[in-house]
Amino acid sequence: MALYTINLISHHGTVRDADELDCDTDEEAVAFAEDFHVPAFGEGYDVWQQQRLVRRHRERAGRA
Repeated sequence: MALYTINLISHHGTVRDADELDCDTDEEAVAFAEDFHVPAFGEGYDVWQQQRLVRRHRERAGRA
């Protein structure tokens, strides 16, 4: 298992919340982030495993 950090990103581009979890794979950590992310409250998330960026996801559709 590895320790991952999920950063939820606000509509202003700042980290609004962060959570740490142990996962067996990158895919498992990304799936957790996708379930954890609520588009109405923020524009995306970042998944980190220590200093390595695993995935950056942003939803920019509908922004002015």
